[in-house]
Amino acid sequence: MPAPKFAALLTLVIALPAYAETDFRRDPFAAGDLALISSCVDTATSWETARDCAGALRKVCLERVQREISRMDEGSCLRREHDLWQDIYRQEALLKEAWTLQKDHQMHDVRDRRPIDAHATFERMENAWQTYLETQCDYEMAHWGAGTIVTTDRPHCEIELIAERIFWMRGLQRMNPREMQK
Repeated sequence: MPAPKFAALLTLVIALPAYAETDFRRDPFAAGDLALISSCVDTATSWETARDCAGALRKVCLERVQREISRMDEGSCLRREHDLWQDIYRQEALLKEAWTLQKDHQMHDVRDRRPIDAHATFERMENAWQTYLETQCDYEMAHWGAGTIVTTDRPHCEIELIAERIFWMRGLQRMNPREMQK
């Protein structure tokens, strides 16, 4: 595994906030909102409690509205939460991808035989998970048809599945913390 690919990916992980859905430079609440969601997942003890984190930001966001809350306000808060969940997910995925590249590189250096390909396996797994996310939420939305509820339930469906995925990814780090931090 070429070291330059690993170095480029690690640089991308470090620079991730520049590529985030949320504009952290212009949004005074973004860092706190991100910390709220992240700490909720960090303290989750199961997939079910990680899923309970979905919607954690909605109430806080709606409390900031200084007028009677409209459906547009609710939609805006939901989109905001969805974007933050996506940001956390991307960061977790990039960290795990960097780890797989590093693992492949270490194993290639140690053995002359065919190395394990943790990175390719990770990429296949991530592609399969993205397909699952889309298909699962498509299936759930099919029950509602073309109604307006789809505009709020689709992001919520994705948030719940992303919360589960982040919990699982962080579980990998909890199982082997020294190796994941190298």
